[in-house]
Amino acid sequence: MLDLGSGAGFPGLPLCVARPDLDMTLLDSLKKRVDFLNEAARRIGAHTHAVHARAEEAAKGDMREYYDVVTARAVARLNVLVELALPFLRVGGTLIAYKGPAADEELSQAGEALRRLGGGEARVLPAGVPGRDSRLIVVRKLRPTPRTFPRKPGEATRKPL
Repeated sequence: MLDLGSGAGFPGLPLCVARPDLDMTLLDSLKKRVDFLNEAARRIGAHTHAVHARAEEAAKGDMREYYDVVTARAVARLNVLVELALPFLRVGGTLIAYKGPAADEELSQAGEALRRLGGGEARVLPAGVPGRDSRLIVVRKLRPTPRTFPRKPGEATRKPL
């Protein structure tokens, strides 16, 4: 399992506590956060490690099509996120994106990206967080992502599919 853009470790670290059987990788582009995540994981005894890399670069190497599940929270709009996340997933793997009240709007704008990058039909589920209008967008990967994706760092944000 990969927690993409892990930041302060949510949802990656709590998932490690709840499910110690998971083999979790936490990915973040800022070294300071990665150092914090590794120290936090050590202190709570979590079976995980944090990797310092940009998603656009990490998805071109050994991490490409390696994971069964990718989680993401507050990383990017869905049409950008699928370009960053789907290359990490094996065919048949699942992206779980934690989103706010704009989830339906983001999903309506992500159709082309999902189609081009190997994603299937997405489902929107309530996240079940009391007092918050948050949702989970769940996408199954149906086909390999073309090798040309993800594009260079920042390009997915500047020119979304």
